Amino acid sequence: MSNKSGDLVTTLYFSESHADEVYRHDTKILDETMNTSLQVLRVGYTTEFYGYTTAFTAVGFHAKNSFDGATLEMLYPKETSGYGDVRLGMTTWLYNDKENMEYFAITPMISIPLGSYDASRAINIGENRYKATLSAGYVKRIVHNSAGELFVELSPEIAFFGDNDNARGKKIKQDPSFALTSYLRYRPIPIVGIFAGYQINRGGETSINGVKQNDEPNNSKFMLGGAIFLFGTQIVLRHAQDVHIENGFKADHQTTLRLQWCF
Repeated sequence: MSNKSGDLVTTLYFSESHADEVYRHDTKILDETMNTSLQVLRVGYTTEFYGYTTAFTAVGFHAKNSFDGATLEMLYPKETSGYGDVRLGMTTWLYNDKENMEYFAITPMISIPLGSYDASRAINIGENRYKATLSAGYVKRIVHNSAGELFVELSPEIAFFGDNDNARGKKIKQDPSFALTSYLRYRPIPIVGIFAGYQINRGGETSINGVKQNDEPNNSKFMLGGAIFLFGTQIVLRHAQDVHIENGFKADHQTTLRLQWCF
């Protein structure tokens, strides 16, 4: 996101993912399919707030999940779609060295349960609970010469979950989860870039009516992609794939297109 004061930033994301393996306790238990289609609108406004450059952000999305396989179709509806919960947040740049291109920012965000939810369904787009995340981002340019620029990025995150007290008549609690994302970005010229990244996710065990499920995803994934700035639009295309997962669906590919405009 832009960190220039006075910018209104609008971002659209279009994502398609495909998973065809299901794991439980690090063992594959099913060769059945889940496809997810996601469309996200993110709007932010950057201003000076108590002496710091700060971006206030609102995020909304629509998603569709579909399942294919005898076992999954017994457990879940074949297709679920709807609007997700609204997320509100703010990013504050605590260190903002534009000359040397080194930045550090923090982003608290809250998810408000306004999305599509049906307590009788096993899968919903809305979560029927509040969620809060705190993430940080560090960016540093480590190479700057005639061949271009190379940046390193690190982004840790912690998420806290409220209770869903109406999940088919049961109460679901979830432990905090943790993530760490890292990127290397190479920019041969200012309007073109390529990147590679890696992400790990830990924690997030759920309990149902007080019974722990021992279901932490504990997954890791890699990402590859590129970006270009054309006609006032930043265009980013990213491919992601799970490398390992202990519990849940293993995505063999996820393709995301991001379009961003600054006004």
